[in-house]
Order: sequence, then C-alpha cells, then structure tokens
Amino acid sequence: TPSLTVLLHRCGLRPVVVSEHHQLGQITLMAEREAAFAERPLDRLGGDLALAYADLVRSGVARWVECGARLADFLAARPGSHGALAVYGAGVFGSFLSLQAGAARDTIACFLDQNPFKTGKSHLGRPIVHPRDLPSGVTDILVGLNPGRARAILAQAGLSDRAGLRFFFPSSPSPACGPMADSRLR
Repeated sequence: TPSLTVLLHRCGLRPVVVSEHHQLGQITLMAEREAAFAERPLDRLGGDLALAYADLVRSGVARWVECGARLADFLAARPGSHGALAVYGAGVFGSFLSLQAGAARDTIACFLDQNPFKTGKSHLGRPIVHPRDLPSGVTDILVGLNPGRARAILAQAGLSDRAGLRFFFPSSPSPACGPMADSRLR
C-alpha cells in the first residue's frame, strides 16, 4: 500500500483510508482532493508509466465524482410521495452510494445482499437483509453491484419485475468503477 499512497499523492489525492482488512481480497481506498500533491514532479516515479497510472486514477476519480453528481440528481428528482431507500450491495459500490446520498441517507432502510455471511448483520448502521425480505416501504433502490452483472442480479433476485420500484444502478462495466446511470425497471 505505500506505492498506492505515493501514486495517490501524484494524482492530487490525499489518502483518507487505505485498508486491506475492510473487504476480503481487496484494498479499500478512500481519498480526497489535495491540490498541493498534484504539483509534485512525477520523474521519480518512473516517468511515462507513472503518468499513465496517474491518468487512469484521475479518470477513475472523475467517474466516481460524476456518479455522485448523478446520484444527487436522482435523489433530488424523487417524488415526495416515495418511501424509503434500500442499497443493494453491502460492499464498496453500496458503501459509496450510501455515503454519497447526503440528506437522503436518513431514508435508507437497509442494505440488500444475498451473501449469507452478510445477511443478518449491519453495515453503516443499517441492517443487511436478503432481497426477498425487502421492506414494503422501499420505493427506490441504489444498486451498488458489479456494473456488468447488476441487471441480471436484480432479475434473479426477483426485484426487476416488482411494480413501483425505481433503480439507480451501474449501466456498464468499466475497469475502475463504471459509469452510473439512473434507470427505471418496470
């Protein structure tokens, strides 16, 4: 993780959390923009290779920022009569969506997950329940799943054909985070 921290600094980011213990088999990273780091020269990191990595990280960060902006638009456009939110996925994508929900975070009733090691526990202060146990008051689901499989997982869980549910979910796969799009399934 020290090399990851250095790369983040070179991309203009300050690490907030770098952990190999949050989720099995992955590094969890949270960072924030820090302009002072972006001014440092890249020549000590390997020149062109470091520049290429820095561009990839910047591109990934831009997708996350854009995702957050579209999520804010999706939440702002929710009809006043809509009920609670649920977040499908108690992993990195779901955590990001939950933390980006702003004031709407208070309306998150639960996280949905089919992983038997997660259901029955809690995540970010909310219960993790199996999708079949979706609370009746939930009208909108923020889908924090692999962008390439999200729609199939929703269908397999029996949620895509439930009337009255609106979804905000990844629209296509990407190496970093995948662009997010709001969409309605009926």
